[in-house]
Amino acid sequence: MHAFFLSVIITQFKMGNWKATKIPTNAIHLARGSLNDVFPSNLTWNDVYKRFMLMENRFRTFKEVIAISETYWDLSMNGIIAVDGIWKRIFKKNELAKAYYHVGESEFDKLAILVASENIKVEHSKTVVIISDTTIPLKGGKNKRCPG
Repeated sequence: MHAFFLSVIITQFKMGNWKATKIPTNAIHLARGSLNDVFPSNLTWNDVYKRFMLMENRFRTFKEVIAISETYWDLSMNGIIAVDGIWKRIFKKNELAKAYYHVGESEFDKLAILVASENIKVEHSKTVVIISDTTIPLKGGKNKRCPG
């Protein structure tokens, strides 16, 4: 349903001159009519508007997560890569980010058409390197930090 909903809204967006957060009333009415025709639902104008705002919030949350320098979005597998400590920090700040712990944003391309104009950091590497702050014994029995 979300993919269809976004397709209808994108069509309206491309036909008009408006920003995603300023979605016109008629675009919501047209989306509501299309959704109610295709799916067995009786969505109201308010239902559709709230759904749109939820999807915009999803997109903004996703962007917030991938903007963190310790996270990487692997586009080929649509997953966000980060160590658990980083995820814990992210979850404390924004619980909605938990939706992206195992997968990326399935509707990213469509959401980006509506609400994105900034550059997105994308990584294609499948290798994660964790650098440790470990000490090693040296001759003479003293411990020294590994040079970084």
